[in-house]
Amino acid sequence: MDSQIEIKRETEFYQGFIRLKMSVSNKAPSVITDVTLDFLFEDDLLRIDRYEPPYEVRNGKILLGNISGGTSKSIAVYFDPLMCTRGAEINCQVTSRDAQGKLSSVFMEPKLISVVCPIIKTELDINVGRLKEFIEKLPSKDSKAYEIHHGFDVSKLSSIAREVVEKHDVRHVRTLKTKDGRDWEIWYYGKTKVTKADIVIKVSISFEKQLLELFAATESAEALTGLLAEVGRDLKHGIEFRASGKGNVINVTIKDSVIQRSNLLDLCSMDGTCPVNILVEDSLIQHSTLISEKDEAREENERLRKEREEQEKLRRQREEETRLKKAEEERLRREKEIEEQEKLRRQREEAARDVEEIKRKAQEEADKRKKEQERKQQEELRRKREEAEREKKEKEALERRQREAQVRKRRAEEEKARREREEQEKLRKQREEEIKRREEDRKRRKFEEQESWRQADERREGEELERKKREEVAKVPATKPITKPPAQQKVPPKKPGSSSGKGILVFSLIFGVLLIGSAVAFFGLNGDSGDSTPEIQPAPVTTSSENTDEDAPAATVNSAQTSSSQNPDTYTNSVGMEFVLIPEGEFRMGSPSDEEGRYNGEDPVHKVTIEESYYLGKYEVTQEQWGEVMGSNPSYFEGDDLPVEQVSWNDVQEFIEKLNEKEGTNKYRLPSEAEWEYACRAGTTTRYYFGDGDSKLGDYAWYTENSGSKTHSVGQKKPNPWGLYDMHGNVWEWCQDTYCSDYSVALSDGSACESRNPFARIRRGGSGANCARNCRSATRSYNGAGSRSSFLGFRVLRAV
Repeated sequence: MDSQIEIKRETEFYQGFIRLKMSVSNKAPSVITDVTLDFLFEDDLLRIDRYEPPYEVRNGKILLGNISGGTSKSIAVYFDPLMCTRGAEINCQVTSRDAQGKLSSVFMEPKLISVVCPIIKTELDINVGRLKEFIEKLPSKDSKAYEIHHGFDVSKLSSIAREVVEKHDVRHVRTLKTKDGRDWEIWYYGKTKVTKADIVIKVSISFEKQLLELFAATESAEALTGLLAEVGRDLKHGIEFRASGKGNVINVTIKDSVIQRSNLLDLCSMDGTCPVNILVEDSLIQHSTLISEKDEAREENERLRKEREEQEKLRRQREEETRLKKAEEERLRREKEIEEQEKLRRQREEAARDVEEIKRKAQEEADKRKKEQERKQQEELRRKREEAEREKKEKEALERRQREAQVRKRRAEEEKARREREEQEKLRKQREEEIKRREEDRKRRKFEEQESWRQADERREGEELERKKREEVAKVPATKPITKPPAQQKVPPKKPGSSSGKGILVFSLIFGVLLIGSAVAFFGLNGDSGDSTPEIQPAPVTTSSENTDEDAPAATVNSAQTSSSQNPDTYTNSVGMEFVLIPEGEFRMGSPSDEEGRYNGEDPVHKVTIEESYYLGKYEVTQEQWGEVMGSNPSYFEGDDLPVEQVSWNDVQEFIEKLNEKEGTNKYRLPSEAEWEYACRAGTTTRYYFGDGDSKLGDYAWYTENSGSKTHSVGQKKPNPWGLYDMHGNVWEWCQDTYCSDYSVALSDGSACESRNPFARIRRGGSGANCARNCRSATRSYNGAGSRSSFLGFRVLRAV
């Protein structure tokens, strides 16, 4: 739409018409002139009845005139529906001239009109009391009034009106008239066939005012307009052809008429009793007043002939309007072409002048360049001599700086290696202390159990312990050489009656077995095969009985990370976000065709090589961490330890930018889709990082079966083998990649895929609102970069 003109419009149902209210506003500071409205609509469906206010009309177009800058003009157009429809469209072309006289044209946004003609099916009669109740309670009421300028016969008009209305399946309730026969009211009741809505129809005839009014009340404004349009049209045609003649029935508005809004029915009681000055007729049609079928057929043929003539006249008028419109468009097109040609001529003249000016300046520039080139050649010879001398000196200085840099680099590498050795030694001691603490706890629990058993049956326990000791020595694994136990660890035999001796024997045996089991577990976990073998070998049952699901992944993480990088295994930034080091490596991304529950788009399965290790958030970013960086909390489920959600991909980019600024670095970003799946799988190839079955998913993830349709605090479920929590479920996690329908264009180095559509971004991992199938390691989905959800969050990657 032109920026200088603004058009607003709206429609309403009014007295059987569709009233279109429209305003044209001039947004420019200067006046616009010759503003013209040309309404476009289907002539077979709608007809313009009148305008308010009565602007001048020329060639079927309404002339609004001039509109000053910053002001507007309004108009109300009354459309008479010629038939019922659900798809009549009203459009309007607004043309005007600006302050320079240039013609412009804009179109109003089309308005779709729906007019419903109800199908009436009435099965029951009602009395006067029920009729009055319907008049009071039905919400939509309206009228059409007609002035009859010739042939006003009350009796004949009432007969025509009853014949028209009773073509529909309605029930005649009561006909009321004054004793002098100058005022009549004919009341009907009906019910729509589809919606079962109540309808009240009244035809009023006033001899004194020469008026006939059609009144209707129903539940729907659309149905009311359609009913008044259909019955009113038939009523007008019937009176014109059988009573008054063509053009003598004029539709007038209620405000222009002098119809009394009170009814004769109001004077009657609820049981139908009326005053003596009002006569009541029965509900039967007097057949003597009806015309014969032959006359009716003749009149119907005459009516059809006149309708055809009227339609032919309207068709010729439309053709003439179309011709005039095309002529006007051709004139405007020619004017535009002349303007374009004149503009093109001026442009060519200006271009020719520009070319001459360019040639002149080019010649001057060439002469200037020639003189400058000669001067530069002399200067270049002098500069080369100076440059050669300077390069010689710089080369000597560079070699000196390189030697110094190599010395500094060697010292820095030695210092770094020393710090790394100290850090690894510190971590090793921490692991030793942790193992020692666990072994002491195991020893204490085992001792309490054995002491209780010993007190129950002391003699039998001593014999059984001797037997178990021999069996345990026989079960020692072949990977460690067996040496003879030292003499000081042999238990001297005690007398059967000595309880204290047997207690010491039990304690010594258990302590020795547990101590050696812990040593074997420690050296086996850390791979220190060069250490000496314990002299007393533990029973395998003691070592493996305490290996829980939580211990096994931790051992795997330490082994993989220590061997792949010299960086620390974990990192915590100033916001309190914990990161786990993910080692470099390669894996096969996607799901095979036979994987249960897979989706299209997870193939082809392809090899991805992660060339550099990186840190990945141990947990999803929490609301507390988001608030510390952004100063707000957009989440639907609130809690400091809950994952932040209701954040779009664009919001996350802003968070990462502020986090990098806060940390004084540029290493934070979202993981690529490949980096996310590599860290999630943690070296596994199964549907989930704990196996293929769904039965254990509740131990590792929050999903529909256990989440209660809400998010939960991070880190409550078991981690994957690399120590990452909630990689399955809780909330979806944004990735850096744009969405591609499959992996046919995927990159093999694990970097993010950036396609030509930057508005759809990848999310991974499933959520508490998803089933187990959507929580698989290979499941992938996407959202718009600006969309938010109460089950959509993220975790952060930090480059090494």
